[in-house]
Amino acid sequence: MSINNWYYLKDFLFEKNTEDKTEKFTTYVSPYFVPKAYRYGCSKSDNMIVEFKYIDVTENTRKMTHPENHKIYFKVGDKTGRIYKVYLGSSSNECKTMVKYLDDLDKAFENLANKLSDGNKEQYAPTLVATKNCLSKLKCKHS
Repeated sequence: MSINNWYYLKDFLFEKNTEDKTEKFTTYVSPYFVPKAYRYGCSKSDNMIVEFKYIDVTENTRKMTHPENHKIYFKVGDKTGRIYKVYLGSSSNECKTMVKYLDDLDKAFENLANKLSDGNKEQYAPTLVATKNCLSKLKCKHS
């Protein structure tokens, strides 16, 4: 597997600004669900992989597939439900083709949230943002 170095993420992933008609406030996601860093590369089976680093917790992982699009799947922690890896289709046509998965990612993450956390999408929002950020950088890099 060819994988790059770790890229550290900014603290903005912890925050979520909410605007109500009467008040404005900021909520924070637990740091255990916010990736500290990511890296990406290609697996032996030619999948694009985005891998995440979190506050350390020792746990096994399992594969979770997006039921409508089997080209997106996740490695998820058994204890925490954290997403450790996102696998995307095939990288045989340059990594820039991964950009086509940006629309499918929202649906895949939502489906995962429904399976693992009773539909609480907020838990996975930082990892989704980091995944999209990584893919958008690939687009710029390889275009």
